[in-house]
Amino acid sequence: MKNRFVRAIFAITFSLLLFTSLSAWANAEQAATIIPKPVTYTTGSSTFTLTSSTSIYVQGTNAAQTDEIYKIGQYLAGKLSPATGFAFNVVKSSTPPAGSIYLTTIGGNAASGQEGYTLNTSISGVNLTAYTPEGLFRGIQTLRQMLPPDIEKSSLVTGVPWIIQQAAITDAPTYPWRGHMLDVARHFFTVDNVKRVIDLMAQYKMNILHLHLTDDQGWRIQINSWPDLATIGGSTQVGGGAGGYYTQAQYTDIINYAKDRYITVVPEIDLPGHVNAALASYGELNPDGQKKSLYTGTSVGFSTLMTQAEITYTFIDDVIGELADITPGPYIHIGGDEASSTNQADYDYFIGRVKTIVANHGKTMIGWNPALRPDLATAGSLLQNWSPTVATDTGIDYILSPKTKAYMDYKYDSSNPIGQTFAGYNPTDDAYQWDPTDFAPQSSVKGIEAPLWTETIRTMADIEYMSYPRIPGHAEIGWTPKSMRDWNEYKYRLAAQGPRMTNEGIHYYPDPVVPWSSSLGANIALNKPVTASSTETSSFPAAYAVDSSSNTRWSSLRTDPQWLQVDLGATYTINRVVLNWEAAYGKSFQIQVSPDASNWTTIYSTTTGTGGIQDLTGLSGSGRYIRMYGTARGTQYGYSLYDFQVYGVLTSLSLNQPVTASSVETSAFPAAYAVDGNSSTRWSSLRTDSEWIYVDLGSSKSVKQVKLNWEAAYGKAYKIQVSNDAVNWTDVFTTTTGDGGMDDISFTPVSARYVRMVGSLRGTAYGYSLWDFEVY
Repeated sequence: MKNRFVRAIFAITFSLLLFTSLSAWANAEQAATIIPKPVTYTTGSSTFTLTSSTSIYVQGTNAAQTDEIYKIGQYLAGKLSPATGFAFNVVKSSTPPAGSIYLTTIGGNAASGQEGYTLNTSISGVNLTAYTPEGLFRGIQTLRQMLPPDIEKSSLVTGVPWIIQQAAITDAPTYPWRGHMLDVARHFFTVDNVKRVIDLMAQYKMNILHLHLTDDQGWRIQINSWPDLATIGGSTQVGGGAGGYYTQAQYTDIINYAKDRYITVVPEIDLPGHVNAALASYGELNPDGQKKSLYTGTSVGFSTLMTQAEITYTFIDDVIGELADITPGPYIHIGGDEASSTNQADYDYFIGRVKTIVANHGKTMIGWNPALRPDLATAGSLLQNWSPTVATDTGIDYILSPKTKAYMDYKYDSSNPIGQTFAGYNPTDDAYQWDPTDFAPQSSVKGIEAPLWTETIRTMADIEYMSYPRIPGHAEIGWTPKSMRDWNEYKYRLAAQGPRMTNEGIHYYPDPVVPWSSSLGANIALNKPVTASSTETSSFPAAYAVDSSSNTRWSSLRTDPQWLQVDLGATYTINRVVLNWEAAYGKSFQIQVSPDASNWTTIYSTTTGTGGIQDLTGLSGSGRYIRMYGTARGTQYGYSLYDFQVYGVLTSLSLNQPVTASSVETSAFPAAYAVDGNSSTRWSSLRTDSEWIYVDLGSSKSVKQVKLNWEAAYGKAYKIQVSNDAVNWTDVFTTTTGDGGMDDISFTPVSARYVRMVGSLRGTAYGYSLWDFEVY
């Protein structure tokens, strides 16, 4: 009796300690997946699961607000439906039943501001509350990141439980301006390209899109009173080419698309320099009355408007007036930098005239450093400071874009095929490790903005490559308090974004300063087939170790050795294992991997295990099967695990396998580069339509997925084919609407030794070019 009593007291005490450690661990797990980091975040032990019966309920404080929130609910449903396959009904009601997602401004706290929110999740549902609909939209982005990364896939995903951890979050931004600048003047980008930029930045709670619409190389906005600006000034770009421009209807479409995502568009007309495209469109803007030649180079500082001529201000008044009429946001950016051909007196006079024009059209002026001084500014004017020097308190608020930290056109490192190096390199860690107060007084900071100049940027894939993974860091700098930011912690949260970015088809640069192999990603052992050497009783089966519940467990008999083995279903490169021990733990054990469940390789070993939660990181080994093999128990009982979690990267069957191609552009782009696992090397074909590349998997394998990571030269029409002899091929996928970037192609599993991509129509004037040709 006495022994039983002591054991009961021990069990209760241990349970209390374990609950405390589990709560801390769960909190760390969740925090490691969300960017920007929420201001406060606590978690519980329960979970909520999305099902086919989950609905989204919405309610505002009045009918108009309810209608606005209804649109947000539809947006959320659109994000959740493709991967889950669930048709989420959006219902206007303030009485959501259990099992629902509820979006409401009822009870919202005015102190949280326009963008603040509270998010509470439990076993009974999700409750997202904010003072404004905008705050609800920001909170939705957090909710998305609380779901498994597969939620971001654009097609149906099976076998994934759509679980959200119990949590209580209170969140609001540090700065009201969290911007991204896209230069569409040096190279033109389509309306769909800009919408993609908007969608990607919105998920990280960025709220300003600054469009650099004009420069020496191109004028990208239709001005009805000066039509040649678009038709002539917009007819080319850096390096030549067709250029392009937005009609006012297309510009309005972009504005409205951004507005639906609570992003303000700030248009920039760069003045008085950077104006060659305008000077090439109208002779009367030049001293000699003659049009300048169009310019396709990358030099700056050579062009200027006539600052003492009234025609200049008539021109500017017309342009600003039309732009103001179709821009609902409060700001117009007038550029103002690198005006080397304008003397100081003329420059000051010019800025003084332009500030009045902007104000007369009801807008607030923004200018690049050094456009504004206190004597040249109007009330509310903003100065965008690109200089890495510290600004002083002049009474003007600053948007901070220090070029050595925030410029995303700078290369990460010397391996990048595109980008600039004027101020050195800007790797992801440097881009994160700064604060606005490093460059201006706190009282003067409006926020931050990350510019992407496009002298070397030609395609949407290029935009993504230079922006990601840097954009999430800039978003966090603008949102999360300085005291809560630390690169050594953030880099793991950023690594956890890797699977999400891949699932969204983002062509991001896998910057080696980020520990991508340590990404939490998904627990690949979750609900997989599992076997064990023994079970204590039928109440503690092996399956309980991989069911994601910390309230169930596997327990072995009280002998050594014992083991627990999981079939992952495919070959993975393992980088992390988490063991959540019950009181009965392993003192000596190994983690082993195997290709066949017979031949085992040890990737971790200890003789000093202490129980609790053991988070084993930095592991390296590949296999389809993984097991915990215990050789010495830490107590008189058996081995008992609440959770056996496994993390890793699915290993491409094509990795470093023999590969053959129809042609290569030059010896610098061999076929082998498409399967070398390096997204900075590529295969490139000759510039003809009928080209192909195939890989020999070595033997027949079950194949169900191909990932094509295109360089700018992509296939518009192509097939994926399989074969067992490299002679007779079977189509498993066909498209005529390829658009480059990352193509993630799934099909019915088939047995094949050879897999090939057969192109029939190129998407550009170049050949076909693949960074990666992966087979799964």
